[in-house]
Amino acid sequence: MMNNSLITTGNNYRIKKVIDKARKGENVTIAYIGGSVTEGAGASTHDKSYTYQSYLYFKDRYGKNGGDNIKYVNAGMGGTPSALGVIRYDRDVTSYGKIEPDIVLIEFSVNDYQEPTKGVAYESLIRNILKAPNQPAVILLFAVFKTRWNLQDNYIPTGNHYNLPMISVKDALVPELEEGRITDEEFFFDEYHPTDFGHGFMTDCIKYYFNAVDTEAISERDIIISDIPKVGNAFEGVKMVDSKTADSNVAIITGSFTEEDCHLVSPFPNNWMHIKDKGNDSFKITLKCKNILLVTKSTSDSSYGIADILVDGGFIKSIDSSVGGGWNNAITTVILDEDTSSEHTIEIKMTQGDEDMSFTILAIGYTL
Repeated sequence: MMNNSLITTGNNYRIKKVIDKARKGENVTIAYIGGSVTEGAGASTHDKSYTYQSYLYFKDRYGKNGGDNIKYVNAGMGGTPSALGVIRYDRDVTSYGKIEPDIVLIEFSVNDYQEPTKGVAYESLIRNILKAPNQPAVILLFAVFKTRWNLQDNYIPTGNHYNLPMISVKDALVPELEEGRITDEEFFFDEYHPTDFGHGFMTDCIKYYFNAVDTEAISERDIIISDIPKVGNAFEGVKMVDSKTADSNVAIITGSFTEEDCHLVSPFPNNWMHIKDKGNDSFKITLKCKNILLVTKSTSDSSYGIADILVDGGFIKSIDSSVGGGWNNAITTVILDEDTSSEHTIEIKMTQGDEDMSFTILAIGYTL
């Protein structure tokens, strides 16, 4: 069963170096980025989540003197795809360069079903991590929904392009479900998230990978990061902007988006919010860029409305922030996608008739 979970160990040069570093007692940080499964949803307590359990395993197996040299970062965020992951990676994983993770597990295979960049953000995130100066090891993890669905078939070619290790919970679990050796009730807390048993199962898949790679001879050379991406790398080097960001490339006029939305599940406290009786002056951001990803709040609250998005004076689209199923989570929208960098002005204003409704801009991601 565990053998089924291991698609490939990939090029092991980086992970073997990290294991050796851990055994020597040097500080090693293992980080996780993904959606709600990575955040720990479905687990009865955080220490039952697959992230914490696999961290403890690595710490116990490879750490020195009790494993105090092994550090842990969990950047899971519910209801969010890799398009948001690539924007917030520097904030939530590296703390803007203060932390240099040695291992990063990426889990977006069940969150990217409506991902707006069609895999480009996922590959851009991989490339951003691989190109870090400390050469971290990247592991791709493919979780699975109760429907037996995930996006691993879309993402395996990207993993192969960089010869990365890939772990499939789906490949290990689904045959057991189909044969009745494990039941849906045992593994799934709901339609999407694992129980404590399910998180333990995912942990076992990761343990199996570590054990397998530990027995291998080290690869002769590091992975090759091709200049040519498999799907695309338009969001490589993306920068995040929120209301507290100091960026000389960015000029912002907040207009009527002057309030701070405190009613958030997703952790974007430095936001811009439009509320009733604040008028309808546009929020404007002027910057030099090639690509822009706009992050807005989605909620079931009927007091939230629709905003129009304009680029250089031309209407692009409207975003409805009050939609069925919204639970104050972050929605990422592609606003601009060009091949060359030039100056642009992005304008956001409440659509006609929704001037007295609320709307929250959580953050903006852009590439030069």
